[in-house]
Amino acid sequence: VTALELGSDGRMWAGTSRGVAILPPLESARTQVPDPLLVRVSTPLRQLPLALSGQSTLSGLILQPDERALDVFVRSVVMQAQQRVLYRTQLEGVDHDWSPPSAQRQLRIAGLSSGHYVLRIRAEDQSGRASVNEARIEFDVRAPFYERPWFAAAILGALALGALFWQRQQAQRALAIERTRTTIATDLHDEIGAGLSRIAVLSEGLARDR
Repeated sequence: VTALELGSDGRMWAGTSRGVAILPPLESARTQVPDPLLVRVSTPLRQLPLALSGQSTLSGLILQPDERALDVFVRSVVMQAQQRVLYRTQLEGVDHDWSPPSAQRQLRIAGLSSGHYVLRIRAEDQSGRASVNEARIEFDVRAPFYERPWFAAAILGALALGALFWQRQQAQRALAIERTRTTIATDLHDEIGAGLSRIAVLSEGLARDR
């Protein structure tokens, strides 16, 4: 360092052999809005493992059809006792904008339909300054079996097989009726033919006797 100079905005300008370096004001560094951390995430059936100190992201989470709710607890590490942190949330795919700021550190999401979601959480101070980083939870909600494509395909397949079976039954019934009619007609034809033959023979005999 060849020279140091304090600017009017509180930043420190340092001249070095490689150029000029600008250092942020120490006071602003201490009052920076702390990033939100996920400290507990749970569903109605289980609690998800997280780092003891909290973590900023959670991905690959899959919610089963019977656990369509998510409880999330966040916190921020504040450097000053008087610093107050507020939180905003946004559920991508559901919310069009960020929620109003709130000091509430617990969030419950329930009644989710099947699909892919990303929950975003950011911290703010009372003046509206936002944290540099957000907390994110990326998760999927699985559909119940009766809403899944394979179930619809199975239903359609069963209906198609049922219709095919019914058509075959109708065709077999029609064929059986036709066979019965043919048999009756043949029997009637044979009986009538035999009767006529007898009549002809008898008539012939009567004619000879005369």
